[in-house]
Amino acid sequence: MDFDPKRARLEKPDMFKRFIVPDEGELLSKVNLNPKIMLLIVEINSTRRALLVKQMAYHHVAQGVLKGEPYVATFCGICHSGVVLEPLIDEKLYHFSAGGLYDGTVLLIDDETQTYWNHMTGEAVHGPLIGKKMTMRPLRIMNARSALEEDANTTISISKFKSMKSRTFGWMGQKFLYGKGFFPPGFRKTMGKLDNRLPEMTNGLGIMIENIQRFYPIDAIRDGIKDVIQGYNFTIKIRASDKVPFAKRVDNDDYPPQLFCRWYGFSYTYPDCEIFERKN
Repeated sequence: MDFDPKRARLEKPDMFKRFIVPDEGELLSKVNLNPKIMLLIVEINSTRRALLVKQMAYHHVAQGVLKGEPYVATFCGICHSGVVLEPLIDEKLYHFSAGGLYDGTVLLIDDETQTYWNHMTGEAVHGPLIGKKMTMRPLRIMNARSALEEDANTTISISKFKSMKSRTFGWMGQKFLYGKGFFPPGFRKTMGKLDNRLPEMTNGLGIMIENIQRFYPIDAIRDGIKDVIQGYNFTIKIRASDKVPFAKRVDNDDYPPQLFCRWYGFSYTYPDCEIFERKN
């Protein structure tokens, strides 16, 4: 879908102050966190770094290096979508922050060229680098208990930035991860025609494999789903400890490209997406 700059909110870098992630993290098991607190998990070469959802709801962007590989983690608190991007364009390292709003989701902006990027696909949508695209991998959402059950060696980085605005966004990010959701003032002005196949705030899991994108409403997942896309066999389950849906390949431990998000964010990003329906 073509980008319409007339309805985009285009800002300068650090519309929200970015989180520059330290190279070294602290062991999650040694940090005194509530086991139910929600985390975003960056995984590179079997090494995991956790970020706090309530902090990323403000920062929107965290950039760092893990196992020698640079990464950018993105998160939009209203549709709670986020991915991990490789910030290399033509083998050059770029630096990112939140720089705008479009279709009710955050836009990234790079320092080097002031190009605007879709935070879910890693594609440049407006500016000098339009058409360029970064490599994307999943950013998983889970609580601290689930993270430690999966990998006791998970480390965490906690932002030291504090302000009234960051605390407010943090409260909203944790509170509205589930439930009905809402649009803050000004969001509607950035949004095009809605896909009304589902209510806009429907929660679910989006799967993106090759040229097929499929959305699984959370009510349809129930006790689990087995599905196939392009020969890729996977299961979708809702994790008992934190109620977050996730997809995993049947024959190994790979996680397909996926987004736990609201329908409006997924359908704007992938306007030709399919919707999973259970068969009687």
